[in-house]
Amino acid sequence: MKQIRLTYANGPKTVARLPKPMKARLPLRSLALALVGAPLLVSSAATNARFSSSTRLSSDQVEDIGEISEVGGSTTSSNGKDYKGTTPPPAPEANHFRFNVGTRAQYTTNAKLSGDHDSSDVIFLPSLEAGYHTPLGTKFSFDSAFRLESGAYVANSDRSFIGYSLQNTLDYRPRPNLPRIFIGAEPYRYDNFDRGRSITEAIALSVGSDYGIAFNHGKSMAFIGYTFADHFANPSIDSRRSNTAIVGVSHTFTPVLTGQFFYQYEYSNFYDYDRDDSRHTLGANLTYQFRRHLFGTLSANWSDNNSSDDRASYQTAGVSLGINLQY
Repeated sequence: MKQIRLTYANGPKTVARLPKPMKARLPLRSLALALVGAPLLVSSAATNARFSSSTRLSSDQVEDIGEISEVGGSTTSSNGKDYKGTTPPPAPEANHFRFNVGTRAQYTTNAKLSGDHDSSDVIFLPSLEAGYHTPLGTKFSFDSAFRLESGAYVANSDRSFIGYSLQNTLDYRPRPNLPRIFIGAEPYRYDNFDRGRSITEAIALSVGSDYGIAFNHGKSMAFIGYTFADHFANPSIDSRRSNTAIVGVSHTFTPVLTGQFFYQYEYSNFYDYDRDDSRHTLGANLTYQFRRHLFGTLSANWSDNNSSDDRASYQTAGVSLGINLQY
């Protein structure tokens, strides 16, 4: 997930973050689709963006609006972006192109990511992703994905944004039953709709590992993951390093219904000023497969962010309903 921070005349303010899927890949296709296509949180976590007069959500707010598949996130974005971490799909056995388009509506108790549940709002979050995956021998694989996403706030329209990112991930798995190790590089940019200005632009470099264990006759999977990411941003107020850990379980209830529950902890340290953030997140989702390529997801999440900068401390909770078309 990624956080963005805006600087107003009366001081910096955090904007929402988009939680992305985690990076753990699941052996079961249905579980993987549920994770990759399900937006799990509106959690803040990636960049703090600044505008000379006023600006967008912080990555924080933008990220806090994100998803975690990435088993979060990917989950994990790599949260490189704070697990902007979008989690790549299960590794195919051959070169594979993919295309996903989707939209979701999310209710959040704290759109401004300031204080505790003080600014409820509804956010519409359309997204489009095109990616390519290719094996490199028997132990390595490479995945690249371009993502275009947007957030339109109903009550806080000045926080509406559009974002672009290109996630590149190199995987190494010594053996099929051992943890996956990965490194990633993700340039990204967020612009504010209302003011037509850049909120932040950066490159996130990440390294991490994740692992999943199937049980219950293959219907369930326990997963765990860790990602270290370094964000080099403009404005530099968004530059930071983050450590993200996630643990959770996924379960296939029926051939077309999959569920997931997870806990995520993220610690971020900012370079340009004295600020440390510690965030706890709980999330759950249900994904239903309507057709071969069509999925619907219902998700809920709660986040508690404690920051050395009081203005960036907050609690937020949310629920969202989305639909995703995947090829």
